[in-house]
Amino acid sequence: MAVTTRPSAQMRHLPLVGRRWQDAFTAYGILAPSLLLLTLFVYYPALNTLWQSFQFRNLRLPNRRGFSGLDNYLRLLRGTELWASLERSLLVVAYTLPLLLILGLLAALILHAPFPGRGVVRTIAILPWMLPPLVNGFMWSWVLNGDYGALNGLLYQLGLIREYQHWMGVPALQLMWVSLAHVWTRYPFPMLVILAA
Repeated sequence: MAVTTRPSAQMRHLPLVGRRWQDAFTAYGILAPSLLLLTLFVYYPALNTLWQSFQFRNLRLPNRRGFSGLDNYLRLLRGTELWASLERSLLVVAYTLPLLLILGLLAALILHAPFPGRGVVRTIAILPWMLPPLVNGFMWSWVLNGDYGALNGLLYQLGLIREYQHWMGVPALQLMWVSLAHVWTRYPFPMLVILAA
């Protein structure tokens, strides 16, 4: 049995066109605060950044500024920094993507099996993903610190190293450590997706 609602007495007296205007006005009134916040915190900064990218700016010459057109973009495309950064980003993706999928699958298979305390272990398993990036960054800088880091302390006590190492000071290992930190932070997401089937 369908329930029908009767329009109020005020709405019954409005013509159909007037009712549509009133509905539209109410809808825009409800959406106005959200649109204002979106404009202030998303659209204006994005458009301002786009405009600034066409300007000449130099921190050593603060009074010298002006419109530079596409010069900034052309200089970026001709330089080596963009391509080196793109290469490193693609390497990190190539390192981390297979590890994320394999580790997420293994963790999902382990956490899918029934065992006592499974709920607690599942909660602990998603903690790296729930931590803010700033906290993860501080934690990994503490683990990899060359003077008092946890990794150095563990390896030194096991007798695997004779003196503390500056792990992030070795250029060949930097991408590996960044990839490892990224995998540790992000593996719970594929784990949750696989657990949800």
